[in-house]
Amino acid sequence: MADDFKALIAKVATGATLSREEAAGAFDRMMSGEATPSQMGGLLMALRVRGETVEEITGAVTTMRAKMLGVKAPPDAVDVVGTGDGPVVGGGTRAIDGEGDGVRGAGGQ
Repeated sequence: MADDFKALIAKVATGATLSREEAAGAFDRMMSGEATPSQMGGLLMALRVRGETVEEITGAVTTMRAKMLGVKAPPDAVDVVGTGDGPVVGGGTRAIDGEGDGVRGAGGQ
């Protein structure tokens, strides 16, 4: 499996794109602890330098959603763990910017 991951790094490093299935498999290996930190960094940097495609992002998201854990919370629970920088996902606190055309994190960033 390590050789498969290295092949994906090499593919992306040449400028080629990954299919949705290849990206999902790569993220599964990373999130399962099968890839080394160096391999993860190599793949992620190669993707970033070339620019991620919709298919690659979709594959990554598919894997992340498959691995996420559900959280049971009381109906009146409030999410107070936003990043403070940009839109908050999952119902966190948001503040509208001065122009009224965007959302800023609760920290005003």
